[in-house]
Amino acid sequence: MTDIALSYLVFPSGPEVPSLSALQVHGTLSSILAPPQIPPLPAAPSYVFGFWVIDGVQSTNPLASFPDTGTSYTAIAWYFTPGGTHDSLLTTWLFSLDDNAVVAGKTAIGSVTPPGAWNGTSTTVPTNAGELTVTAKNLVLGAGGFSSWMVLEPSQVTGAMFTVPANADMQAIAFYSLALDPCQAIRTELADIAPGDFRTPAEFFTAERALQAKLRACESAHHEVP
Repeated sequence: MTDIALSYLVFPSGPEVPSLSALQVHGTLSSILAPPQIPPLPAAPSYVFGFWVIDGVQSTNPLASFPDTGTSYTAIAWYFTPGGTHDSLLTTWLFSLDDNAVVAGKTAIGSVTPPGAWNGTSTTVPTNAGELTVTAKNLVLGAGGFSSWMVLEPSQVTGAMFTVPANADMQAIAFYSLALDPCQAIRTELADIAPGDFRTPAEFFTAERALQAKLRACESAHHEVP
């Protein structure tokens, strides 16, 4: 038997897609096809399918598979509203696959070529000065390691990099996962350490400081940034 907690949400803030309410699915269902658009053809779309996130795994295939392994699934189909900003602007979002949500207040952009095209902190980049090459951060504190870009307009995507044509009105989502963070095991160990595990407070503080130093070294080695 398969149990699926199913939701259809509007990107990026997450309200429910009208006419597609959350539901619990029980039974032997092996796959679910997300409606390509709402309302259906031939009407003009108000919402267009973008991607699934199923237990922390992202897929752009509207047909989601659910192997009958006796476990439960949490599945969210994310939908876009057609249209961009109507400006010469790249807009990006940092998406946590663990939280199944956009991470507010953080940018996924690590660098932009040519230098000077980006202010170093923003989630948006003007495109009116010429073609850009955007590179994602390798790691983001609290979100984990970079997984992939989803660029919503035609672009050349190579790993953590993609190109933006001059004067483009473009949107891109960077997916991150804690499973891809090489420092996560140290973080977990640091969170679990407790004074009761040691004979004396001094031994606890020594071990805690050692783990903190190990974490800082790991973050520095992998260029992890907040």
